[in-house]
Amino acid sequence: MYSDREIYRLCTTCKAEDRQKAFALALSLTEHGAQACITCKRTEYKVWVSLRTQHLAASVPSPKAIASGIHGIALAG
Repeated sequence: MYSDREIYRLCTTCKAEDRQKAFALALSLTEHGAQACITCKRTEYKVWVSLRTQHLAASVPSPKAIASGIHGIALAG
């Protein structure tokens, strides 16, 4: 995805009812220095991470990973 002179790669997709997970993940990404973006539709939310800062995403635990004890985000795609 391209926005504001930045190219983003899909990080994850959440169902609309999991909106809070999408926002928590995006917040966590930005707290670790990555540039994140959220897009939404009626049925889903997508979290995107900038290609320039995607290397920082590997150190951020995803909501699913936190629950299972696995750390680091695997980017979709």
